Amino acid sequence: QEFPGIVIAEDPEWGNCIEGSSAIVNLAGMPISTRWSPE
Repeated sequence: QEFPGIVIAEDPEWGNCIEGSSAIVNLAGMPISTRWSPE
């Protein structure tokens, strides 16, 4: 599905898709505000 002005990134191209972005929306279900490592 196409959305004007929105790029939906797929693995492994996501790194290139977000280059130059001013914002990224996480729709994967895992909150980004939590600790990602035990440290």
